Amino acid sequence: MLGSVFAGIGDGFLLFLIASGLTLIFGVMRILNFSHGGYFMLGGYFVYQAVASGSPISLPLPLFVLAVVGGALAVGVVGIATERLIFRKIYRLSDIASLLGTFGLLLVIEGVAEIIWGVNPMSVPFPTALGRSIVVGGVRVGTYSIVLIAVGIVVAVGLWALLWRTAFGERARAVAEDRYVCELAGVNTALVSTSVFALGTVLAGLGGALATPLIALTPDVATAFIIEAFAIVIVGGLGSISGAMIAAIGFGVADSLAITYYPPLSGVIFFILMFVVLLVRPQGLVSNARGLA
Repeated sequence: MLGSVFAGIGDGFLLFLIASGLTLIFGVMRILNFSHGGYFMLGGYFVYQAVASGSPISLPLPLFVLAVVGGALAVGVVGIATERLIFRKIYRLSDIASLLGTFGLLLVIEGVAEIIWGVNPMSVPFPTALGRSIVVGGVRVGTYSIVLIAVGIVVAVGLWALLWRTAFGERARAVAEDRYVCELAGVNTALVSTSVFALGTVLAGLGGALATPLIALTPDVATAFIIEAFAIVIVGGLGSISGAMIAAIGFGVADSLAITYYPPLSGVIFFILMFVVLLVRPQGLVSNARGLA
């Protein structure tokens, strides 16, 4: 059981990467970005493209690390381009209009991926030394789960430091509270929005890149993961980074236990937990009516 819990924590931190970017973008720009799953998917495909010429059986760890970092940064570049060309036009639209616009962008990203890579499932092998398991305190755990947990913790601490210990974080939180007042005060809200959007898409791309050894990569994973990310963000509390982390870990552990003890419940457990939590606490685990938390 402890092994399943540990694996679930690793999966939870992987989900946290995409959910944190989603809730960060919502917290600052007040946009429910359905296209966020597309950036996750692109991160996976960029890693696949980077290592496609290598061995299908073994993957050198340095190459994998470079591919993951490069893939995440490449997704950030795509994010900057779409923010400037598309999202700036929909910031002040109604919630329904912006939601439909981002959903349309998701379909476009999926369509482009189908044209470039096709619809057949693609896979990336585990990097050397990370595809095995070790015994820790009598519990067998996967080394890749340890990596996911470590990356997730670094990202969580980094986001906290960025948002609460830097001048940029102060501006981002101010824009999240009241964009109009910030504009009157001379804050470059467009630059803040672009920077936050780029960071959010980098996190999504990082999640997709790290997921490649664990999933069958197809364009459809964009939709599958954005649904799970929305469930996490809603349960955690819209705009709350800490809430997203708590919800992601909880969902990851619950899904891992379901896979181990009752597989038919896997996947569905996300929505069962979401229903139960929202019945008890409709505002989410971490209440945040406005701004970032």
